[in-house]
Amino acid sequence: MATVTTPNPVAPPAPSVRPSLPLTALAMLAALLLACAPWCINWGLALWARPHYQFFPVVVIGAIVLALGRWPGLGQLQAGASRPTAVFLALGWLALAVAEAAYSPWLGAAGVLLVLAGLSYGVGGWSLFRAMLPAWGFLWLIVPLPFGFDKSLIINLQSLTTQWTSGLLDLMKIDHLLAGNVFEISGRRLFVEEACSGINSLFAVLSCAVFFVLWARRPLAHAVLLVAASIGWVIVVNTARATFLAVANEKWGLYLFEGWRHEVVGFAAFFLTLLLVWSTDGLFRFFYTSTFPKPAAPRQAVQTTRLPDLGTTWLASLPALGAFAVLGVAQLGFIGLDAPQQAVSAPDFEKRLLTLNADALPERWKNWTRREFTTATRDLDSEFGAHSRVWYWKAANGDAALSCDFLFPEWHDLTICYLSQGWTVNEQTHLSVDGLPISFERLEKPGSRYGMLFFVEFDARGNPVHPPRAGFFYRLERRLGLFGQRWLGIQPNPETVAGTLDSGPVAQVQLFIESYAPLSPVETDQALAFFMESVAQLRKAGLAPAS
Repeated sequence: MATVTTPNPVAPPAPSVRPSLPLTALAMLAALLLACAPWCINWGLALWARPHYQFFPVVVIGAIVLALGRWPGLGQLQAGASRPTAVFLALGWLALAVAEAAYSPWLGAAGVLLVLAGLSYGVGGWSLFRAMLPAWGFLWLIVPLPFGFDKSLIINLQSLTTQWTSGLLDLMKIDHLLAGNVFEISGRRLFVEEACSGINSLFAVLSCAVFFVLWARRPLAHAVLLVAASIGWVIVVNTARATFLAVANEKWGLYLFEGWRHEVVGFAAFFLTLLLVWSTDGLFRFFYTSTFPKPAAPRQAVQTTRLPDLGTTWLASLPALGAFAVLGVAQLGFIGLDAPQQAVSAPDFEKRLLTLNADALPERWKNWTRREFTTATRDLDSEFGAHSRVWYWKAANGDAALSCDFLFPEWHDLTICYLSQGWTVNEQTHLSVDGLPISFERLEKPGSRYGMLFFVEFDARGNPVHPPRAGFFYRLERRLGLFGQRWLGIQPNPETVAGTLDSGPVAQVQLFIESYAPLSPVETDQALAFFMESVAQLRKAGLAPAS
């Protein structure tokens, strides 16, 4: 008699949870957009003002690609626990609030990322948070380094490139004189920033390497070694690039430090660095990959990622909705606090400054005699500005150069340029002369060479731009003072609100005197008087708009 086997009953599929979008969740998303959008814009503007971060749109696209790649196959998501969600959101809210009060793009960027972390965890729990973690971490690469660390990195990388390049030129028996980050070859001064410091490609190459190891899901040790190798390759390639430019100038008479030829060499070096990073990845895989193929794992069905009912997540929380709505509305009260009364576009400002000529300053001033007038045009991201108008003078105790350099995206710390050229700062102070914030420095270089520097900077309306003062707390006091003036009628301290935080395009006027002995107090006072009179003449000639 045949035995009839009854098949095991198949369990019916679990009903899927369809995410709903209640009115409270929709309002919550609108409040988050209102609170975060201004700082996304300010974050982007701050990055665009720094040449070494101008690749940031590529990082944003890369983060989206990583997020989309990790989204499928998560199955039915569950809302995260309330306590971790509250911590993420509270930290993000606090960072955005303080960023607005003190106008800190760094804190604003951190606040946006913390809110994104709270959003992913609160909606999808640890499953969604872990899946989005590579994309979220990748975005931190475009958060500007705090406390000016990126500028310090610029100087250190320039110095390293200079030293290595000088060593290679010595091996090639090419005569050169090294002073800081400046080469003097055949009577021509070549600054390493023009011969490539490497900073413009370091962050870009580093971002490409990090994206690759995240996208390819390389093991942790492999990823760390490859990212470290990418930094090494950047230094090596930029040293080779600087050496090539110097050799081409010395041996073949090819000047490749400006224009489209310089850009071609730069792109070639960038792609060569990426090729070396990719080759290094292949080398690492050769060492850790087994020579015998592993059996293929059984293929599993890919689950569809489903969000939970949004009405059960923190998006439906009325306290969270109220907190972010209040923050978003409060931020509207800070809009335009630093906006100029009369906007002047950067092209108009630049056009006005380009009209400055030799006759903008007199041929003689007391016992000073003007010897020469020159102009210079550089790359837009040059540390010296895209344009310079330079008047050279024979002073009583040395040679002097007075220049107008433009344009810079914000107040420009000229000290960095002189440090890069081998000078050391013996004295540095800020003076207030006739209402102008004058920066004064005494410098020294080996070989009994002494320098004296005065500089001041102006915005497109001809108003002086004050250097950053007292750091974070000054900015906080200043913004709150302007807010109280606008909405409460409280008159702030004029010194507190002097200058602008976002001054826009800036022009710089500097006087540099080089001598073989320190200038006496009388000579210093005379130099300051000459500088102040020259600044007044340049403001009439075009530095300030015609009234």
